[in-house]
Amino acid sequence: MYQKELRGLNGYKSYQIDSMSRIVGDMKLTKPVKGQNLYLTINRNVQLTAQQAILDQIATTRASTVKTLKDAQPTTGYAVAIEVATGKVVAMASMPDYDTNVWQGGISQEELDAITPAMGNGAIREVFPPYDDPKERSQHPTSLVPLGSTQKPLTILTGLMEKLITPSSTWNDPGYFQFGRDGQAEVQNAGRSYNGELTPTKAIAKSSNAFMAKMVGNALYIKYKKDSVDIWDRHMKEFGLGVKTGSGLPKESPGIVDYFNSATRDSYQSAMIYASFGQQGKYTALQLAQYAATLASHGKRMKPLFVDHTTDADGNVVTTMKPQVLNEINLPDSYWKTIENGMAQVKVEGFDNVRYDFYRKTGTSQQQGVGKRKFVENAVFISFAPQDKPKLAVAVVVPDGGYGGWGAAPIARKIFDAYDAEVGLTDAGPRPPLATNVAVDMTQQP
Repeated sequence: MYQKELRGLNGYKSYQIDSMSRIVGDMKLTKPVKGQNLYLTINRNVQLTAQQAILDQIATTRASTVKTLKDAQPTTGYAVAIEVATGKVVAMASMPDYDTNVWQGGISQEELDAITPAMGNGAIREVFPPYDDPKERSQHPTSLVPLGSTQKPLTILTGLMEKLITPSSTWNDPGYFQFGRDGQAEVQNAGRSYNGELTPTKAIAKSSNAFMAKMVGNALYIKYKKDSVDIWDRHMKEFGLGVKTGSGLPKESPGIVDYFNSATRDSYQSAMIYASFGQQGKYTALQLAQYAATLASHGKRMKPLFVDHTTDADGNVVTTMKPQVLNEINLPDSYWKTIENGMAQVKVEGFDNVRYDFYRKTGTSQQQGVGKRKFVENAVFISFAPQDKPKLAVAVVVPDGGYGGWGAAPIARKIFDAYDAEVGLTDAGPRPPLATNVAVDMTQQP
């Protein structure tokens, strides 16, 4: 992005010559201009914490025998932390990483083969898991995974915006929702859990697939028929899902949406129902962080910034990057409160003894037909803190990482704590690191 600014300008000498190429005039000197210095928004300690937290969680998950993680086989993980008010990215981790010094002085084919799986930034584009054998690689998901239940706050907002539900709507959730001809198709809650009477807030807290399918996905289809997919897509893009974040980073992915193909392949009704609980779109960690920050700011989608300012060789400021609102969604306060009250009740691991309150949503996105495996579970998590005036939003994606509350949330906790120690989650500024042990016991059944 900043190659031109970093490189500067070459110097050169020019001479006036005659038709025989003989110098006939004085030499004119154009002095070289040194490249500019970039001051990143990335906070070094928060970044290093995010990177190590991902590696630690991968190791913990692979060694775990708890039900929520025992079938998980993660090899990669991605996390992005973004300031809500400014869009400044303070950490963006794509792990495992590699030492870029390997490029100095040339590189062997063996060295190139070793680092190739880690060269792509999986936080902004699709990268594949680090397996040499293509057959084994096909058994594991890429960095782009369905967002799972982290979709549900936006599903409820979509239902509210389209007048499909109100903040006080209720539905008795039997643990499933049947649809299609003679009810042959069925959407189930995790474990087909019976939730009883649910409001939109409780549906988020309980992470009810059935409520989302019945009250929003199916209701949207009934109200708009074939137009329902376009309406759904518009709301997703307003929050940064299915569209590039505006960061300007080269080769950034806009994500992969499947609800259009699903509508043609299966039915419009099916597409909307499965989209409603996060199974029809795959997005990057940066997109999820922008989405979380948009929820936190009550509708301001900010351009992600990676450079704070630039200076010339003498230290003079050349450019200062200013926060930029890409689009704004204006909704009644009651709508935001509906989802926040639900997000405040979501059960999550790894956040014991936190000294800040926070909103969160876990996601366990299932992918079927990954290689020969019947399905894999990806750990996804979004959160922002503190509740009264959100300052930082964090998104974590661990492909093949198990349940989101167990395989991704502990990573976010460490990122929040690092930011709190470095910058401060409140206006009071940085706080000293916690002395308590925040490790999660992964050896016992939950």
